[in-house]
Amino acid sequence: MTLLTCIGSSSYDYVKPETGERKQGASFSYLSRAASSGSSNRSGWMPIDARITLDQIRIFDKLPAVYDVEFALVPRRSGGVDQVFVGAKFVRSVELDFPALMQKEQAKP
Repeated sequence: MTLLTCIGSSSYDYVKPETGERKQGASFSYLSRAASSGSSNRSGWMPIDARITLDQIRIFDKLPAVYDVEFALVPRRSGGVDQVFVGAKFVRSVELDFPALMQKEQAKP
């Protein structure tokens, strides 16, 4: 498992008017150290979204927080692999008060 700072979650549940097909799902966002590759130049921390089922969104009920998250690698039929969510456990809450952090930074000599 991996310790991740999870910062938000979202869900959807709707019916496509054209087909009548019901679409349901959810995701959670976590922060990851940015990695540069190829023509991509990133630094700092970047948010990443991970798909989960609508039922799994209840796991992330104390956001923002650190969660111990487990992913698995699943092979694609077309080759390659996908990382899929397996489970998560709450570790501790996190305070993300960005205005207060900015004030502290600006107050430094």
